[in-house]
Amino acid sequence: MIMVFCHVLLGFWLLVFLSGCAGLPGRLPHSGPESLLVRQSFKEMVGQQRQCKNSVDADITITLDSSLYSGTMSGYLQAKAPAFLKLVGINPFGQPLVVLVSDGENFSYALLSESLSYEGRVDSEAFRRFAPTGFDPATSFYPLTGKLAPGEVRILATSSDQEGRGAWLELESIQDNIHSLVLFEPERQLIRQYLQFNEDGKVALKIGYGDYSAGPCSLPGLITITSSDHAGELLIRLRDWQTDTPFSAADFALELPPVFKRVKVN
Repeated sequence: MIMVFCHVLLGFWLLVFLSGCAGLPGRLPHSGPESLLVRQSFKEMVGQQRQCKNSVDADITITLDSSLYSGTMSGYLQAKAPAFLKLVGINPFGQPLVVLVSDGENFSYALLSESLSYEGRVDSEAFRRFAPTGFDPATSFYPLTGKLAPGEVRILATSSDQEGRGAWLELESIQDNIHSLVLFEPERQLIRQYLQFNEDGKVALKIGYGDYSAGPCSLPGLITITSSDHAGELLIRLRDWQTDTPFSAADFALELPPVFKRVKVN
């Protein structure tokens, strides 16, 4: 049983950061007035997101289906903007089995039953091997909550989705020149899909969002992450969202007993 949880959590850690290549969605150009309305609604959403709580606590179920491994893990997720993350996998009796924490600079992955942990920096070579071009560990809170990371972006173009799912916005991050496509639902002002491109113009990361909660600060109940080069799909189901937990940086420090073997990852 412990190996099932370990493989799924490790699969989560790797698949989220694996670079892939996916086809572009079908799009129809907007007229001038259509584009203006979409741009205005999108800017309103971004402004509203900045007013939302900056921490979350939720129960989580992760299902990984890839050519390497398939399985399901339950547990809970705690996160705080911009980069603090704690993911705990539990057994059917509610006991923690594996823990992954990151503060945007360092990460630790602990196998509790084996008294073993792997630790390193997110800018290490071992970590970057699994990170797509442009991924910023310093803003990991935002893709897990259906939000755009802070920073000024330029809207290059807008278009309608051929399947009628909303509007596509082509974005360019002014700070780091990252290009992305966002599927936006103007009526509810929600992000439905996020595509990030690498330097070759190929899709490096594809994230889909669904089952949003009601309210002005809606949170996704379903996150889908795919990487076509690795024939994998990751489904993250979140429930019982709590946004009032006053997390601090200390809540994301992994304190382990002296008997644990710590393996440094370079």
